[in-house]
Amino acid sequence: MAAEENQPRWLERTWDEAHFVGLLALDDSLPVFAGHFPGNPLLPGVLQIDWAITAAAEAFSGFPDTAFSGMSRIKFKSPVRPGARLELSLTHADNVVSFSYRENGDVRTEGRLHYHG
Repeated sequence: MAAEENQPRWLERTWDEAHFVGLLALDDSLPVFAGHFPGNPLLPGVLQIDWAITAAAEAFSGFPDTAFSGMSRIKFKSPVRPGARLELSLTHADNVVSFSYRENGDVRTEGRLHYHG
């Protein structure tokens, strides 16, 4: 399954030099839901992290995805299901981008992305 097929549908995105906020819709038709897991579809954590890395690379100059060096404090607090509308928030300081996904104000996933200095 190609990564392009599993891209989020952004409803809106705004950012400045240190903050990014984006609202995305998770269409039931995303191919990843068909295989993860049949009969009980969930958005894979690896895809959530990939989307955060990609958004950080697009929003913050100086944080290209090639400089990504690792992650920490990743917490998957509750499952994300098809049809969800998520808010992705990114904040960067120094060489760290903190991210969180929220649905209806509740944190679903959060963590930190680390970059080479």
